[in-house]
Parts: sequence; structure tokens; C-alpha cells
Amino acid sequence: MKQYNFSVTQYDGKVVELKTPTETQTLLLNVLKESGAAVEKKKLAADILDWFEHFMAEQVISTPLDGAAFIMLAESNAHALWTWPETFQLKAIKGNDGTEHLQFTVVENPVVRTSSVPKTQSGEQTRPTQAMTSSVAGFEPAIPLPAIPVSDVEKQAVNSLTIELNARYNPDAVSRRVAKLEAEARELRQMRSQNLD
Repeated sequence: MKQYNFSVTQYDGKVVELKTPTETQTLLLNVLKESGAAVEKKKLAADILDWFEHFMAEQVISTPLDGAAFIMLAESNAHALWTWPETFQLKAIKGNDGTEHLQFTVVENPVVRTSSVPKTQSGEQTRPTQAMTSSVAGFEPAIPLPAIPVSDVEKQAVNSLTIELNARYNPDAVSRRVAKLEAEARELRQMRSQNLD
């Protein structure tokens, strides 16, 4: 495993050193050394370490800041692959040169863990209301928050304002922006699915 070491000076003058092996790499190396670790866990650990090494080798690192950024990105992705394997996975793809390599991907319909849903004081699980969910089918926020309806006093206060609120935030403008973003997201997902096929 190639060693990387980058020293970066922060805006406050403090020097931060980012190097490999990272915390996640060390954890994965320990899993590979464990005699009692499950075969699936060892294979996943080996695949993530292999991906990490190839990811770093593929990068053009012209400054220490670039190197530090790539280490942080690789560490973040490796941690996600190990911690949430039902949501983040490595997919084998064939490059332009014909060689196959692993690519970090997000699973489209991940398995939702119901055990992590917060509970109310009475012990029942909370569920998001329709107002809290986006227009994406099947979306459920990680931490459901209560939806509090706008009170009559708040409506009256907004209606009695004598100043003009920023036009970007009126309901019609927001709806148009949301529709545009959703259309762009659909188009991007469609392009990605065509590229993966």
C-alpha cells in the first residue's frame, strides 16, 4: 500500500497533516487480520482497500491541498462503504482503456433501517408527515421532524407587512425553482442510467 502524507496550512495558520493509512484503512486492515471475521466482511474490507488505493493512484495531485482533499474524499467514501453497505457500494465498470475498475456508487433504493427511527416519549415510532417528505417517491428523512402548521397569528403578521419580501421567496417562485431542480435531477438520473447501461 502506497503511503501518502500531506501537510496543509489552515486559514488560522495551524498546520494539519493528512496521511495514509487513514482511520478507516487501519480498521479495514485489522478486519483482514482478524481470524474470526466473516468471509463477507473480509471481502468487503479488501475491496474497499483496493478501491482506496486505485482512487488515490488515479488522482492528479499537483499541490498538498489537492492531496489532502483527495485523502479526505477517499476516507469519507471508504467509511460510507464500510458503515452503510446497503446504501453505498462499489460497482465494477469498464474504463475507456478496456480495464475494469471499481467505482463508488449510491444504491438507488437502499434498505431502510427501521430500528433507527426515533421514538416519541410514549415509545411509539415517529413517522414523517406528507409535509415533511419531498416529492421523490419512497423518500423518508433520516430523522423525521414534526411538521408544525402555520398559525393564524403568523399568517396575519406576514400579510400585514408593509415591506416587500424578496420575490425569490414567494410561493410561485419557489415552486418554479423546485420544478426546475426536479427536472434537472430527472434528466441527470436518466443520463446516468443510460451511461451505466
